[in-house]
Amino acid sequence: MMPKLLAMTCCLALSLPAVAQQPAPPSIPEPHHLSPTLQLPVDVIVFDLRREALEPKRWGFEIHADGHGRYYAQGAPTVEAPSGTVWQDVTVSKATMERLLAGAQHDDRCETRAKHIANTGQKTLSFVHGDAWFTCSFNFSDNEAVTKTEETFQALAETIQFGVRLQHERRFDRLSLDPEMESLEGELKGGRALEIANIAPILKSLAQDERVIDRVRRRAARMLESAGLTQNPSQSQEALPR
Repeated sequence: MMPKLLAMTCCLALSLPAVAQQPAPPSIPEPHHLSPTLQLPVDVIVFDLRREALEPKRWGFEIHADGHGRYYAQGAPTVEAPSGTVWQDVTVSKATMERLLAGAQHDDRCETRAKHIANTGQKTLSFVHGDAWFTCSFNFSDNEAVTKTEETFQALAETIQFGVRLQHERRFDRLSLDPEMESLEGELKGGRALEIANIAPILKSLAQDERVIDRVRRRAARMLESAGLTQNPSQSQEALPR
């Protein structure tokens, strides 16, 4: 098993985009799957997306079988991330993990054979799952299993990117918090954002911040409560001023 796992690890390192094998900035811890010499554990899902026309220009995940992992994003420098690179630990539920693993059942090509498909970003999906090995890159896939995995990663990233914007707006543009929270609420209801626990710290801060308008505080408290993350009655919707 060990020689086979080492061989798969080498293949994974070679299959990732070349820039991913460059050393991370000194202030940023290097994630497991970006190290070409590290032996990967079994049951790892790696997703990487590049879209030069949008921010962040590149983002991705490394998720382990126990539901723990990390998100990364590379884009324009900000006050919060002067290097332009963001790392965040993430946790996903068992149900979300099952959706992520859907694409592992696919052993054919990912890219559609259809012509004239709009460029939605170059995506690389990789699995080391038990004795099975799978990796592919695509712009658009018409395979339902791969699409299900991609959409789940997109929804996870959507939540985290909302969290990044909320942190920035709380510091520098509190008037933008209201439409941002309204948008997040809509994405959650539509299933286009998942695992709200990954941005619980900023939501808790907003729920308790008297400098932001009541509607923002109520929405933050409601999201926390619906996810079972309310810590005490003072954070509940009923306890907040209306």
